[in-house]
Amino acid sequence: MHIATGAGLEPVGLWQAPSSDVKSAGEAFNLESLSVSLLAAVDTTALDVASKILHIIYRYRLSRSPVGQSKVDEGALKFLAVIYGHVRAGEAVPMCLPAFPFKSPNTSVKVLGKLPDRAEELALAHLNGLCNAIADVYPPGAKLTIISDGLVYNDLLGVPDKDVWAYGEALRALAVEKGYDNILFSRLRDLVSIALPEQLDEMTYVANASNFRRTLLNTFSCPDWVWKDVSQSEDVCLTYRGYIKFLETDLADVYPLHQGRSKSRYKRGIEYIAKEMMARGDAFARAVHQKYKDHVRLSIHPSTGAAKVSISLLPTTSMYTTPWHCTVGFKLDGTVVSGMRSDFDNDSTMELVHENGRPSYFRQKSELFSWGEDKGGVTCEPIYPSGWIIRPANGPKAMTIDDVDANKVRSLSEINSPVIMRGFFNKPNEDVFVEKAKQFGEPLPWKFGLVLKVKDHGADTRGLNNVLSAEWMPFHYDGLFKTEKKVDDNGQETLVSTPPQFQFFAGATPSPRHTGFTIFSSSTMVFKHLPPWITAENLAGKTWSVSTSSFDQTVLKGLPLITTHPTTGKPCLRYHEPWPQSKTKFEPTIVKIEGHDDVESAAICEAIDSALHDRRVAYFHIWEKGDLVVSDNILMMHTRSDFNAGSDRELWRIHFDHSMSTFNGLVAEFPDIRIDFFRKLEGAPLPLACFLSHVHSDHLAGLDSLWSPFVYCSAATRAILLRLERYPCRINYAQGILEARQQTYKHLGKVLKPLPLETPTIIELQPGHHIQVTLFDANHCPGAVMFLIEGDGKAVMYTGDIRSEPWFVNTLARNPTLIEYACGLKTLDKIYLDTSFIHNVPFQTKSDGIAELLRKVSTYPDDTVFHIQAWTYGYEEVWIALSKALKCPIHVDDYKMRIYNALRSRSSEKQSTAEFHIAAGAAALTGHMCGNTPHPGCLTSDQNVRLHSCEKGNMCVEAKRPGVVRIQPIVARLPGGEKLLEAGVGGGGEDLKREAELAFHLQEDLLALLELISSSDAISEAEQNEIRVILGNMVASGRNLPLNLDTSTFRDGQSTVLKTALLALHQPPSSVQHKTSNNLTVGSRRYLHRVTIRRLLFRSSI
Repeated sequence: MHIATGAGLEPVGLWQAPSSDVKSAGEAFNLESLSVSLLAAVDTTALDVASKILHIIYRYRLSRSPVGQSKVDEGALKFLAVIYGHVRAGEAVPMCLPAFPFKSPNTSVKVLGKLPDRAEELALAHLNGLCNAIADVYPPGAKLTIISDGLVYNDLLGVPDKDVWAYGEALRALAVEKGYDNILFSRLRDLVSIALPEQLDEMTYVANASNFRRTLLNTFSCPDWVWKDVSQSEDVCLTYRGYIKFLETDLADVYPLHQGRSKSRYKRGIEYIAKEMMARGDAFARAVHQKYKDHVRLSIHPSTGAAKVSISLLPTTSMYTTPWHCTVGFKLDGTVVSGMRSDFDNDSTMELVHENGRPSYFRQKSELFSWGEDKGGVTCEPIYPSGWIIRPANGPKAMTIDDVDANKVRSLSEINSPVIMRGFFNKPNEDVFVEKAKQFGEPLPWKFGLVLKVKDHGADTRGLNNVLSAEWMPFHYDGLFKTEKKVDDNGQETLVSTPPQFQFFAGATPSPRHTGFTIFSSSTMVFKHLPPWITAENLAGKTWSVSTSSFDQTVLKGLPLITTHPTTGKPCLRYHEPWPQSKTKFEPTIVKIEGHDDVESAAICEAIDSALHDRRVAYFHIWEKGDLVVSDNILMMHTRSDFNAGSDRELWRIHFDHSMSTFNGLVAEFPDIRIDFFRKLEGAPLPLACFLSHVHSDHLAGLDSLWSPFVYCSAATRAILLRLERYPCRINYAQGILEARQQTYKHLGKVLKPLPLETPTIIELQPGHHIQVTLFDANHCPGAVMFLIEGDGKAVMYTGDIRSEPWFVNTLARNPTLIEYACGLKTLDKIYLDTSFIHNVPFQTKSDGIAELLRKVSTYPDDTVFHIQAWTYGYEEVWIALSKALKCPIHVDDYKMRIYNALRSRSSEKQSTAEFHIAAGAAALTGHMCGNTPHPGCLTSDQNVRLHSCEKGNMCVEAKRPGVVRIQPIVARLPGGEKLLEAGVGGGGEDLKREAELAFHLQEDLLALLELISSSDAISEAEQNEIRVILGNMVASGRNLPLNLDTSTFRDGQSTVLKTALLALHQPPSSVQHKTSNNLTVGSRRYLHRVTIRRLLFRSSI
């Protein structure tokens, strides 16, 4: 027989049939009739709930036990009966736990002090979570009474009675402060009968401490308690051995070794004290049993499981599971480590954190915790079970949202989310919130705008299913609403999920404390608490499908259950909890694990769902007004609990992605220039000159709509840039859909000015105003450079993207133009270093990475065909090395060949056959002439070769064959051995993707368009107002508005609204006249539309 199980829980065996050689009781009476009569007497619903509650309690069991809890079946039957009685009566399930006596007296080796610290807080949070988990399946919930046994033993360990009182009082205050409402406290005085005032104070408690102990022993001691006899009990021996172990260090400072106390004598003394503790413990256990008969008995000590459930108080895998015997440390990713204080003291990667003026816990060292020092700095506290909360160290009025270090908060969220910022946004303002989002990354619009206001909209779903309702939501990642069509390896168009990486929330209003939680579950914790039969490794190769009539009737297939985090390289769960019609009054969401039948699929989903909802995994955020929250949408799954319909609960949410380079182009020392950012900035003057470090897309923002005299770059960057084509354009041209190439930046031919490398060049910005600029190779991709800018007694170095390897840095230091800075004769005022992805990740050198690749490739047969997924510029050295090693050229598509051929040029002199190459390695790629003899490079247009790097979506027939080995580049290998895969950022898989933009360079342009919209009969007043808000926000941001268009489809809500406006402008009433910005009166609005489009609208053709 098995306990009935809840979703995703494994059954616990309770009864085993007798062996065949034992006479069956069934021969004496009818078992079947007895079973029927028993079932009739049992409330099966209550029994099912009781079994679920017992399973939840067993989740918290000690993971280590010397005897493996050999009698757990006996205990389970007893505890099930106790729980069943309370469930049937509709009462909260009571549990009791003798624990939390006092801090170990050894503060030099074991603990941080005499009072509770973060270890106790973590333990209480863990236990309160146990009670909440029970309430999740049984609304009356559970109550846990902690019975302090401090006065039972403290005199044996030399701990003063007043220290026991202070510890207990601080523990109670901590539970109240943190809202741990499910935990009750009891003292020894509650177990014995002594005439005392109801309310004890410190003096009364200490004065009667000896009386409590004496009365306990007189009342509950067993007269025939003899160690020799009781030591035969397995549970007694387990507890005794535990006492011996902790007493050895606990008493090291109380009874130090000296000439009169040898190690052997100290050991005998410990054994004596341990036996005395066992005797007192027996009396204490009897008192607890008498007082708490109807409670589920929990214990901190290993046991057989027959009389008590042995649980771990700390969510850790180490041997230290009681907070009064150890110190805790927190890793960046939220992992809890428990151990000796001395071990943490000697760990150079950890730092001691003080709280309330006392040492409290250790934390992994990181620069991500240090910012805002000019205003007193911040405190960064770990959240149970995951996340961090950041507050101004000097109080909530010391800082504002403007002081939040967006880069560090975002980076921290990628390792452990959510990151809560409290005390920075005391007066929520939507415009300020939007502006801050732009500092975190590139904001991504929803279907209907940039900011989603999450509040109860009743039946008005706005196409978002139950997102805007008050009902409970399924766990999910934000990916169903954001999809697009992409071309797969076979050239087929498929719908794929393109989720944003981050969520940015603001609490516009406070939320009730007991409803409307936003719930976050970290993949880090989910994988730790999956059942044994399913692991992250098991899930790694599985895919799933999802379908719903919401979100534009999304149907997605082939979604990986496990994806690799683009920054940390760790596995992350990507999933959506199945949500059948029985759970919602809105549209259901159907989820299936592909490759499994319905039963297996449901079992896998139930196991994942159980882990996601596990209170050891799920963080329930209670919103306070002004809370700011950043969460990583790849690392985390999230949901929202239900709340009272019609309540004022309101959250604002913006999605954003890495902006790749988040630099806004401004150089404080030289305000007249702009680097790698070409859009108009509100409040900033138009630049007198611009500089471009390289051709990756995150450094080209606004370049196609540039308003600047000249852009200076390397010759190779100019050659590539003039030939760049956005992805759909080049694919459509290759397939014959387009008759001519669509070169995005071809019109900038006269604006782009090449500068030679390592050659100081004087540039006149305006009469009498000069700067000197020197370009240096950046070791990144063809044409990528750094800029040394000097003038007016100032000097800065702008790096752009670099690969900073030792040889590269040494070469720079020896460069003649930089030696005066390297030796200290001159000083750089500032180095502008791109830190968009600053993380302590050890990167391989290029040579090490290429060597590893060549070793792997060499293990394949000589006729193996390879395809290397070179997303963007920067893999040229890999091509050269592969080609040489395999003695085979590499086939690339015509577009790539055309780009790289541009790096090879002939002399402009007549009759000259000389040629030159404008990028390092260009000759090895495309070939060169030696006299009259051509020498081919490693790139070829011939498809009949072993090596291919033709573009995804335009792959040749040979590269598509089933036996082709795909080479997926990795960026780095993390300390744990995980691979950090190339995600295609900064010009990767999404590089040069076709994106239309709406831009206004003159205020008159905006006014002209708004005037046209206002006069249109085809646009409603509500639509007009929404368009004004969209355009107003765009102009205020200083950035273009991405419309995410392809050749025929508007994809997002903003675009749909603007599409309505633009279509309406094609059919105006002819009687209305309008004035353009230069006061020219025209009668044809169609003409004005053409003027407006040409001047300010779509820079990429529609």
